[in-house]
Amino acid sequence: VYTKPGQPKLGYVLMEKEGSLGRFNRAQRALQNYLEAAPFAVALFLLSGFVFPFPTFCLGCFFTASRIVSAIGYTKSPGDRMAGNMLGTLALCAMEALVLIAGVKAIQQEA
Repeated sequence: VYTKPGQPKLGYVLMEKEGSLGRFNRAQRALQNYLEAAPFAVALFLLSGFVFPFPTFCLGCFFTASRIVSAIGYTKSPGDRMAGNMLGTLALCAMEALVLIAGVKAIQQEA
């Protein structure tokens, strides 16, 4: 935190990184990461599931499992979250592709 020269330092809170408090803080952050992605995942799940129910179900299960792996990894160490996050993002991208395919097919049927 920047302070002007001659001014007293302002107090601020640092997140604990070590021990059980560090694990707790990382677990809370992992939950927040999931909550940030959940609305988008639900929207894609509903949109793609209407046209492609079984592949969407499989991708939804894969997304959920990968985010659980990410949360467990993040609780252990900040760097261990990336594998689960990347796999979860891959599942969301696949659902986006299903929505795109459904949209293209719908436009082609109209023409």
